[in-house]
This record gives sequence, C-alpha cells and structure tokens, in this order.
Amino acid sequence: MFWNDFKKALSIFMVSSISGVLFAGEYPTKVVDGKSYYEYSVEKSEGFYSISKKFGVTQDEIRAANPQTVNGLKEGEHLLIPKKNTQSLTHKVAKGETLFSLKQKYGLTYDDLYEANPTLKTRGLVEGTGITIPKKGAVLEARRNKKEEREDDVQAVPSKTTPAPAAQTSSLPEPNQQSVKPNFSAHEVKKGETLFSISKSYNISTDEIVRLNPDAKEGIKVGQILIIPPVHRATAPEPDPSSKKADLKLHVVKKGETVYSISKSYGVSQDALIARNPGIDVELPEGKMLIVPPVFKNNEFVDTDAQQPTYKIHIVKKQETIFGLSKLYSVSQDDLMKMNPELEKGLRDGMVLRIPLSASETEAVDAADSINSAVGQTFSVEPKNTVDLGLALPWNFAKVTETSSIDATTSKFIEFYNGMLIAMDTLRQTGLNINLHVYDSGKSEAEAKSMLSYPELKNLDFIVGPAFQSQVKAMSDFALAYNVKLVIPFSSKSDEVKYNGNIFQINAAQSISAANVAHQIATKFMDRNIILLTFSDPKENDRQVWADTLKFTLDAMGVKNTSMVFSNLNEIRKVLDKKKVNLVFPVTTNQVALNKVLPIVNMLKTKDNEIEIFGFSEWQNYSSISKELFKLNTYFTSPFYIDFKSQQMRSFLMKYRKYNSAEPANTQPMYALLGYDIMMYFAEAISHYGHDFEWAIDKMNNPSTLQTGFKFERVNEDGGFVNARHYIIENNAEVGTKLYAK
Repeated sequence: MFWNDFKKALSIFMVSSISGVLFAGEYPTKVVDGKSYYEYSVEKSEGFYSISKKFGVTQDEIRAANPQTVNGLKEGEHLLIPKKNTQSLTHKVAKGETLFSLKQKYGLTYDDLYEANPTLKTRGLVEGTGITIPKKGAVLEARRNKKEEREDDVQAVPSKTTPAPAAQTSSLPEPNQQSVKPNFSAHEVKKGETLFSISKSYNISTDEIVRLNPDAKEGIKVGQILIIPPVHRATAPEPDPSSKKADLKLHVVKKGETVYSISKSYGVSQDALIARNPGIDVELPEGKMLIVPPVFKNNEFVDTDAQQPTYKIHIVKKQETIFGLSKLYSVSQDDLMKMNPELEKGLRDGMVLRIPLSASETEAVDAADSINSAVGQTFSVEPKNTVDLGLALPWNFAKVTETSSIDATTSKFIEFYNGMLIAMDTLRQTGLNINLHVYDSGKSEAEAKSMLSYPELKNLDFIVGPAFQSQVKAMSDFALAYNVKLVIPFSSKSDEVKYNGNIFQINAAQSISAANVAHQIATKFMDRNIILLTFSDPKENDRQVWADTLKFTLDAMGVKNTSMVFSNLNEIRKVLDKKKVNLVFPVTTNQVALNKVLPIVNMLKTKDNEIEIFGFSEWQNYSSISKELFKLNTYFTSPFYIDFKSQQMRSFLMKYRKYNSAEPANTQPMYALLGYDIMMYFAEAISHYGHDFEWAIDKMNNPSTLQTGFKFERVNEDGGFVNARHYIIENNAEVGTKLYAK
C-alpha cells in the first residue's frame, strides 16, 4: 500500500554499508560561551552550502561561529557548527528498523528525521547507533509512555490551526494497529538462503515478499536487499505442506451443483467461494468454471475464537415464499425468521438469506476457511437499510465569498451534487436511508490526504471521488485499508484499479471501451462493408487504439472490412461495395480531420452506393460539422444515452426544476444525471446485496439509471472494476435519435 515509502526505505538500506561518515550525534561537541557546537572537519570540495544542508543550519550561522572563514573554506579546516536548540530524545536503532517505521512511530516526516540527523541521507540507519528524534516526536513518545508532561512539552503540541495529521506525513493512517506490527524491515540475502527459508524466519508468506520485491520472483541472490512487510493475517506464512487440504483449483460445474454443494466438497466456506467468483448465483449453470481457493486445516488466517459458519446462503427468486423455503430446506419458519430478522418486512426478490445447517452439515463446514479471516475484514452480503457515503470533490469552500463567481468546473461539480440529491430523495421514498458526507478534497495529493484524516471516513460504504488523477493513489490506499468502496467518476487513466478490488471506475480506458464496441460492431453490422479511416497526421489519429482493436476483431470474426489512410475521394470510392451497405468509420474525434473527410463521404452516396457513417459521441459537440453530420444515416458509440421521453426522465427534470429553479446544463455528459445515476446504482446495490455487493455484480441491470449504463467488469483477479458499457445510438432524419444497441 505504501510502495513509495518502501522504495525510499530500500534506497536507504542499499547504502547503509557505506563507511566513514559519522552521525550528527557522533560528532565531537564543544561548549563555547554557554552554547553547544559540533566540531567538524571540512572535507574536500565542500562549501558553506553543502555543510549547512548536512547539519540543517544556515550558512550565516556557520560564518558567525567561524569568523576565520571570511576568505572561504579550506580542506581539513576545523569548524564549529551550531547545535539546534530543540527539545529531543535519542533513539537507539534496533535490528530491522527503517526510516519508515520510525517516522510512523513518532509521527514525523522523512524531512524531520533528515533535518535532525543530517547524515541519514548518505549512510542510512545503523543498528545500535543513536539518532535524534526532534521535538514533536519526543512529545508524542512522552504521551505514549504516559509520563507527566512538562510545561515546554505542552507548548510543543500543534495549535488548532495546525494542518490535520494526515497532511503532515507522507502516509495514510494505519489499519487496525492491534493486528499489525508497526514496522517494515530489510533483509540482506545470505549464502544458502531461499525465499521459503526467509519467509519462515520472518513468519510471512513468500507471495507477500514477492509482491514487495518483484525481482525475487525470478530467484534471489546473495547480497540482495529484500523489503519485509509487517506481519498480520493477510501476510502470514504458508502452512507446512503436510497441513494443506487443497491447492488453488478450477472447478467445472456439473448439472445440479450449487455453491453450497461445491463449497462442501472442497471444504471451503461459501463466502470464500463467492469472493473468488464475483457474480455467481447459488444455482449454477452447467459448464461454468469456478476458482476454488486453498484451505488449510491449521491455517493461521482462521480466527479460532470466531463462531464457525452454521448456515448456507440462499438468494431469493421471484414468487418464492417463506413457507416454500422452509419446506425446501426442511427448517422451521421460526428458525428462518430468527436467522434473518429482515424477513419481518417481507420476502423480496434478490434478498440474501441464511439457511440454518443441520448437525451433519455443520460438521462438514467446520473445517472451512473464510475470506473474512484472510483479509482481516468482514465480508458482508447482508442487505442494508442505511447507506453511508462521502462525496469528495474540489469545492474550494475557503475561497467562496458573497461576490465571488463560480468557475465552469465547479459548476459541473454542483450539477453532479444536485443530481445526487435528487437520487437521495427518490431512494428515501422507497424506505432507504442515505447519510451523505460532503468533503472539499482540494486539488493536490496533500490536500486529499489531509481530508482523509476525518475519522468517519473509515466507516463509509463508498466514496465518490476524486476529480484529479494525482489524488487517486492516496484515496485508493485509504479505500483498501478500510474496505471502503471508491467510485472514480471522471478519470479513465488510473492504474490503481489493477491492484485494488474496492475501486469502481466509471469511465473505462480506451482499450477496454474499444474491445467492447468492436464486438458490438462485428455482431450488429456483420452484413456491412466496413471501412476504417485513419489519417496520415498523428495528431488526427487520437483514436488509434480503437482502429487497431476494430481491425483485429473484425478480421477474427470474419466481417468484411478495409483499413485505409484517408487521402481523397477516389481512394475511398475504390473500396466501396455496391452489393452491400458501406459503413464508413473515421476513427478520430479530431475536428480538423472530420472537416476534411465528412463532406467527401457525403458526396460518395449515390443510388449505386449505399453509405452510412459510424462515429463517436464527441462529434455532436462540433458545430462546424453539424451540416454534414446527419445527411447520412449515422451511428454513434457513447457511454451515455438519454431517453427524454421516458417517465423517469420527465420526473427527474420536474424535480430538478422544483429544487433548483433552473434547468440542468445541457452538456455531454449531463453532470446532474451522472451524479443521479451513480447514487442510484451504488446505493441500490448496497441496499440489496450488502456492503460487499461485488458477488452480485452480474445481477444488477441498472433499471434506475437515466444516462449512464453500468456493466462493471473486474480487470483481473486481484483488481477492481471498470464500466465496460457502451451504447450504439442511431440518428437519422426519419426517426431522429434512438438506442440501437447496448
């Protein structure tokens, strides 16, 4: 989670064997006229600037203490360096300690430690030596030890105007400190050691070592430095092979098998099986492939004090009744009601029920591992009637005055927020309680980290934000640490989704969108002659990923197509097919390129040449091509589609006008609808399927959304989700605009 910190720590350890440089605390000291100084000998090529930085004092302070240096410094010359008058304590470096662990322990930053100990940058930490802990770290340590504070200690406490703690350090608040040893360490590989032997000596898994030291996957070498993370449940070592009950396996579902029967046969919990295979149902289609996680008899991941599972899961289907379920599972209705108190409000489609196990079934499940224990968090699939969320966007509250105007970007965020409020009102009418917390996330990474210091954020179901790419990493780390879902509404370029299963990215990267649309085109337009037009100027090929993906997919699916670089009318005419409808796709959103090609495409349409155009929704924003755009039957691909004739859309517009005395801005996309759709989708998902609703992601078909279709796909086994939904919209003079495919 703190990869940058690991890298910094690693660089310190790699230079820790350099000799010949003393710590500031190890330089001889001298008292002159009641003032303390370090005695220092000038090294070759050193000047006032480098020495001032080494000791954290100014050049003028050095000159004042050494008047003989008026003509400059000489190699070997002895200087008096003023010691900083700070309250501090000395910390003796223990084996395995790192700068990262020390700054976490004392609530400091790297700069705090470097300033108090100038040679740390060149030599790093050395076991058994003492380093200076500056004032605020000393105060923190005194409080931890519950010593009586002196008057000067009290004065050292930051004032009320001091920035929040998260803004003072380069890392986020740690997860549950009771389950994590608060330090990382480094290990130098010795002769004869293996990855497995090192993992056993540190009581940690080999997978976790490889995750933090990717090069170790190919083997380790003598002298190599490895970063060793703190030990907690998720990093505990692999049990001995003799205790292994099952390896990671693939299971092909047979006729009649269920989640329960498969979990029983492999000795894993139903929760663990569902967590590994998001979207599976209790009743499984024959031939479906499942990933079965490993289970160990004496697994350290298992909380021995926790109650073992005494139930199996049932997802309610249409027309099922409590009476019918009691007969199906041979349990009493009273037992069902006791285990599922929410049944007092009635049975509804999609509810997740716990079905009590018989005595024999309980024995079979007793040995099952649980995903909850493995990650140290609760995997919750219980429906909720209250949803807690945060909205983190850059409002710039501090800069708003009675006379200040709102910029265009902030106006979009306000539209987004207004849409969320209307969704909240709609959801409350269904009986769902919504607690919305609004935060000013600012624009920088530091501002985002400061915002994340608010304690209530740890207990939210999901956070919507941030607006800026630079803040995604900090918020992703927080979401992963506290099992909070992070909904990224605008950015499509974050790599964090590859590593964090709690991320839901609304806008997919070009490669993902292109792959989905390519399949749609190959399926829906397979009877056309498809012509893909690119351009000689690289600036005009802003959708080259789409062009490459389309070409590959069409060829693979046997759909007739031609890929060509646009030059003139005659070159396009040569590839037209008089026996088919020709679908011309200029694969660009560049306005200059479109101004060149669209008039020519329109000229090619004759009674012998039937031509249609395929393009991107961005084209609709260009007034310069509007005359040419709809002369032919045109198709657009877009992640957004609005049916203004629907009753739901009319109801939204009426509420928006009532609450805001204005119309929502007519932009592409409409930000008010984007806020509405995100609120409706995620609040309903958590309401129906619990905080960890990912297991039911394939069940949600977003009937309540107005503009954005959601079709979330997991990017990899350990990663999060991206929205792969793209519409194809048809537009022509006869029928106007209509949804063609999704």
